[in-house]
Amino acid sequence: MASVLYVVNGNAQSVSAGGTVSLGRAVHRNAQSQASLNGDAISIAGNGYFNVDVTITFNGAAAGDAEISLYKDGYQVPGAIARETIATASTEYHTVTISAEILKTPCKALSSLTVMNLSSIALNVTNVAVRVKRDA
Repeated sequence: MASVLYVVNGNAQSVSAGGTVSLGRAVHRNAQSQASLNGDAISIAGNGYFNVDVTITFNGAAAGDAEISLYKDGYQVPGAIARETIATASTEYHTVTISAEILKTPCKALSSLTVMNLSSIALNVTNVAVRVKRDA
């Protein structure tokens, strides 16, 4: 299984409740890659199964429950969610990882992947990294 795309954003960002996490820039992209960074989304053109790993570090702008999820084509990927409880605002850092297997079918030209803040609180994200690998 070869890595086809690796994107990173190490710049601090505030992600509002219900907002999209900015994925930053592509650090590595395989020359024959069927995945590319398109703004705050990853576009997948090839058909088949892709493994997606998201690692994100954040704290909460307020105390509460933080929920981050991977979305494909505007729909939450089943099981691709991470939850953390934030007891103290702005000082308590959490790092979570979300892993999912995505099926890209030929009935759609492109599939779009986004990372969303499903929390009822804003999150201060300090780092996000996403790796996309194609199953052999």
